[in-house]
Order: sequence, then C-alpha cells, then structure tokens
Amino acid sequence: MRLARFMVEVMGVDQARERMIGLVRAAASGPEAARLVRDLVTRELFTPLAEAIGAPHAPLQTTLIGAHVVGLTFARTSSAWSPWPRPRRT
Repeated sequence: MRLARFMVEVMGVDQARERMIGLVRAAASGPEAARLVRDLVTRELFTPLAEAIGAPHAPLQTTLIGAHVVGLTFARTSSAWSPWPRPRRT
C-alpha cells in the first residue's frame, strides 16, 4: 500500500511524472539506453536506498520495488488507462 501511495503522490507532481516517463521511454528505446538508465537508477536511487534500509536482502528489495515502479509507469503511459490520479489530501 505504501508503494501505491508513493506512486500516486510522485506521479501527481508534473515534473516528477515527466522525469519518470522520460526514463522509462529512454530505457525502452534500445539495449544500450536500457543499460544506461539501469546504471543511473542503480547508482542514484537503488544503492543509496538499499544502504538506508540496511536489511540483508535490501538490494533485492529495491530492485523489486524498481520493477514495480517501472511496470506501473509503463502501463499507465503506454495504454489507454486513465491519467494518473491526483493524491488526495487527508
């Protein structure tokens, strides 16, 4: 549930949404681009996140989270699904 809430909040911010969509589209453009995006995301996001988590399987956990994020982004931007919902303020 926290991942879903995070995705809705991040994708509700125009600049963050455009960056995420750009990364996914770049990665989908070819094998070399996919490697470059994967290296960037691993270095800038997954490795620091895994270090912060500090659990024995943290690198695997961050990779699985990343796969979900990319999958959700790809599905929402490449299909006829409705636009990203705006987060509700509670």
